[in-house]
Amino acid sequence: MNEKPVLLPDGTPFPFWDDATQYRRVYHVAQKHPQASDDGPGTAERPFATIGRAAALLQPGEKVVIHNGIYRECVRPARGGSGPDAMIAYEAAPGETATITGSEALQADFTPSEEWNWGPTPEGVTIWAADLPPEWFIGYNPFMAMNFPTDYGTFVDDWTPVEVATFMLRRGMVLYQGKALKQVFWSRELGQNDGAFWVTDPGLRIYFRLPGDADPREIGRASCRERVYACV
Repeated sequence: MNEKPVLLPDGTPFPFWDDATQYRRVYHVAQKHPQASDDGPGTAERPFATIGRAAALLQPGEKVVIHNGIYRECVRPARGGSGPDAMIAYEAAPGETATITGSEALQADFTPSEEWNWGPTPEGVTIWAADLPPEWFIGYNPFMAMNFPTDYGTFVDDWTPVEVATFMLRRGMVLYQGKALKQVFWSRELGQNDGAFWVTDPGLRIYFRLPGDADPREIGRASCRERVYACV
């Protein structure tokens, strides 16, 4: 097989391994298990509650089996395998679904807001505000980070107003019934857009209208992590 090798930054080929490991130890993660705890041994009878706990312990030649659940965390493996016969594996339990997500359920005190220029707002429409918990954001807040830095004009000076507004949108997402709300650039755009949100600096307060001006207590989830898997 004459496949072109994948090169590492130093120019050496990246070795691809076929898993030949006879795993000597298997951890279990099952957040819904009544005995789930990160203080336990991580066995099938007393599993860990988070994938991150297993990621901190796994050694070459060991694996973790992850059971049903939605895991709201960033998994940071402490180490990798050392060869095809000493790999580290992360597996979903057979027939079960394990989902890692970068969002959290938004359970806030939703209040009607009249503090900004919402533009022409249809009768009966309410713009709602919600504060995001600061503890969600450890080192990174996607509602503060823009899609493109504010020095975009340094490189090209012919961006259109639409392009500029797009570049300066925030990277955070607000989800309702599994679908992302549209982010608008100007506060006044909320008055004419249901199913939309707008965010203020420093990225801890959002304003929104749900599709069909639905009850804001059903807003759903908001993104809060830069990634869900990151090697340390």
